[in-house]
Amino acid sequence: EQIKTYRQAVLKAAFEGKLTNKNIKEGELPEGWREKKLNELCELITDGDHQAPPQSNQGIPFIVISNLNNGKIDFSNTRFVTKDYYENLSDKRKPQKGDILYTVTGSFGIPIYINFEKEFCFQRHIGLIRPKKEIVDHKYLTFYLTSNSCYKQALAVATGTAQKTVPLKGLRNFIIPV
Repeated sequence: EQIKTYRQAVLKAAFEGKLTNKNIKEGELPEGWREKKLNELCELITDGDHQAPPQSNQGIPFIVISNLNNGKIDFSNTRFVTKDYYENLSDKRKPQKGDILYTVTGSFGIPIYINFEKEFCFQRHIGLIRPKKEIVDHKYLTFYLTSNSCYKQALAVATGTAQKTVPLKGLRNFIIPV
């Protein structure tokens, strides 16, 4: 019970940005923690299909950045693609329960944890992160991706002038304490 309570306190501190204190110098990690690249913690980091999808009046929901609000996916006002289009997508572009969506263009840096099973697809301005469940807890990773530290990393690698974009290579190289 004490270990469980301690672990929860450490994770809470990490989420709130209080992991470092006056006893831990900036850039140092507490004992037992190490830094890993996001790519090392994930089975897959990709984005949506780069081809313009055929629109349909019904079918499979097609998510755009404006459908990602308050930590959730809003399916109430989505576009649709045909079932045929969806079935022809590679499996790496089909979100699964346990994946994390991450906005990479415009309003970048917004992670959304998928805690449900539903067929849908998404635009290329959204990244898909599939954590290795045996290495990193999906909830921890989702919360850490909302941190100021991760946002600074996104800002540092973002390219473009009119509409900043976090390239997948940059996202894959985010440093995550575990």
